[in-house]
Amino acid sequence: MQIISVSKIKKRLIEYLAVVRLKEVNADKEAQDAATISAIAGEPTKQTETVAPIEAETTGLTFQ
Repeated sequence: MQIISVSKIKKRLIEYLAVVRLKEVNADKEAQDAATISAIAGEPTKQTETVAPIEAETTGLTFQ
């Protein structure tokens, strides 16, 4: 049986908690991004129907 020092246990626990927190932050960001994309890709409104051709023209793209 190995004897593990308290400092090694503490270091490993801090690393684990950091990874868990990072995963939470990434999941929150992905959820926000998905909400933004669905809001952008939602039903077209009069404003988006009017602005889209202008944006395409100013960026040099074609609007169909």
